[in-house]
Amino acid sequence: MSLTAQQIVADACAIAKCPGYLPLGGRQLNLVLSDLVLHRNLKVNLVTQTLNAIANSNGPFNLESNYLRTYEMVYYINGEPYSLRPCNLKEYDLEPDKSTTANYPYEWASDLSGVPTVGYGVVYIYPASNQNLAITHR
Repeated sequence: MSLTAQQIVADACAIAKCPGYLPLGGRQLNLVLSDLVLHRNLKVNLVTQTLNAIANSNGPFNLESNYLRTYEMVYYINGEPYSLRPCNLKEYDLEPDKSTTANYPYEWASDLSGVPTVGYGVVYIYPASNQNLAITHR
């Protein structure tokens, strides 16, 4: 039998012998749940999404609004998987000229600085793909 959040908090307050602390208990439960989502790498949080990378473009490609982190990024060409390795934006910016290189991408970098203003982050790939790709990330 699954319990509601209100029942969990009421039971916890009863066990702790402090029944008047229901509002505080509810806030604490929300903090714990937020910590589990934002900072813990729980497999239950895994969501599979697809990025559509346009040929001869490094990005930026928009991430979904509920994006937290990427565990792996992979694309397939003729049934063969190709994995991209993560790098930070500083490493990405140091890559050679991004406008003339097109090949199979092998690394990616995310930029979440736009989340507070536009509501979503972006991802860049290097080098630009020489064809349209459906990149899967978890």
